[in-house]
Amino acid sequence: MSSSQFVLALVISILGLRVWKKLNRIDSNLSQLVRGPGSHSWIFGNIMDHKVPLEYEGYGGAYTITGCLGEKRLMITDPAAMKYIYQHFEQFERPPFEKFGESAVGGPENYNIFTARDFQRIKNLMNPAFKPAALRGYVPHFRTVVEKLMQKWEDLCTQQYPDRVQIDIHKIIHEATLEAAKRAVLGDRSAPISDMEVAFSKNCYNILSKMTGKPTKGALLIERILSSISPQFFLRVLLYMPNERMRILRRHKFLTRSFVYETRGVIGIEGHLEKLTQDCILDVMKHTGDETQHDLLEIIAWQVPILLIAGQDTVGNSITWALYEFAKNPEWQEQVRNEIIQAQAGKSGEVFQPAVLDQLQYLNAHIKEALRLYPGAPTIDRVALDDIILPLDTPVQSGDGTKSMSQIPIKRGDRIMVDLAAYNRRHSIWGDDADTFKPSRWLNGSDPGKSIGIGPYANLATFSGGPQICIGWRFAILQMQVFLTGCLSKLQFRIPKGVEIRPVKSFTIYPATQEKEESLPLEIALLN
Repeated sequence: MSSSQFVLALVISILGLRVWKKLNRIDSNLSQLVRGPGSHSWIFGNIMDHKVPLEYEGYGGAYTITGCLGEKRLMITDPAAMKYIYQHFEQFERPPFEKFGESAVGGPENYNIFTARDFQRIKNLMNPAFKPAALRGYVPHFRTVVEKLMQKWEDLCTQQYPDRVQIDIHKIIHEATLEAAKRAVLGDRSAPISDMEVAFSKNCYNILSKMTGKPTKGALLIERILSSISPQFFLRVLLYMPNERMRILRRHKFLTRSFVYETRGVIGIEGHLEKLTQDCILDVMKHTGDETQHDLLEIIAWQVPILLIAGQDTVGNSITWALYEFAKNPEWQEQVRNEIIQAQAGKSGEVFQPAVLDQLQYLNAHIKEALRLYPGAPTIDRVALDDIILPLDTPVQSGDGTKSMSQIPIKRGDRIMVDLAAYNRRHSIWGDDADTFKPSRWLNGSDPGKSIGIGPYANLATFSGGPQICIGWRFAILQMQVFLTGCLSKLQFRIPKGVEIRPVKSFTIYPATQEKEESLPLEIALLN
């Protein structure tokens, strides 16, 4: 054996031993503590069977599922356990594979991947841009985009009147929410849009779903092995694998870095932050914090990609699902439309102001229900950094079924997944009709999850909770309010005959037809 062959064999042996130790350590803990559904395959587990709606509620608010190579993950929908994870976020971190993806998609300095200490510093810098006073300034950006879109759709309907027009709204809505996010983040700039910005914007379309997609068994197996190895070197090597998903990620990483450098030039020519228009997120951020001019410029620029991606991908899906549910129920759609029209009477553009939008009880009940059934991110994945005791609101059965457990001992390195989508459908909280789209559950002052108090909006888990709450949750709600108000005040929406829509769970929950992924065709028509 040559020296090079010996070295290669040694490296492979060391890595193999490392992986084996890691696999055995994880598998030996959770599987003995908490029960869960059985798995037919040690290699691939049963994680791909975990779908929406959740079929495992009978196991309670904490149960184990099996990942690849026997890995056990603790699934959480219990309110007390969720609150603990939210409030003690410094005791948990994103899995290595997820941090790798976050860094590649949003850039290495985006606030989602900072440590607990740095995260709070960046959050303090960004918070003023998402306060109610600042949000009012973004309304004209949202309104401009939705009115432009409605004019385009009205023209199509006029051309084909009295017939209805069938449009696949998924991509169109995502393009519109990206444009709205760009205006809100960067301002309504008079300068020409660069080729780099155009390329970055095109590549942003549904980037989160493209990257996570519907996971294959092979992809889950690779993720499992590389997560066990841990060193970032191996994850960087993964970026250059010859498959479509990595090709998309490589291109997006290049465009993100280039776009950040361009943004840094726009907001800080020769070190001065004076080129931003007013009433945009970056304009607010540049006047906050005690960072040096150079550090502030660097921090701000790296937040732009993730703000734009979140602003179009998750919000775009939420608006798409909300329109779908309106189309399914024409009578309810008309009731919400009448509420909007009455609010508009004699008020011109005032109906688009947050104070007025918040008073539209039917519209907001619809938004709450859409966010309950179709959360932007259905799960949160974490790894424990310490040995902890995880409290439970409702006891669960132990792994061998012999005792009831009101708390679960967690070891450092254990994988925990907070299932936001499943929590939002728990029958014990939302009733026996939790799987049904029912906006009336929010009317007449009703607030089903009020006593629990998980999230910042309607006690839903959709926007997470605790210190790491989704910083842009108010931004998302306002954008949904403006877009849906603009849509319903101009057009009718219906489900085309013979079209069946199904939800697909990936990083987000996106709509699909039998023929096409990421698709939601609707019929639109002018109001009578």
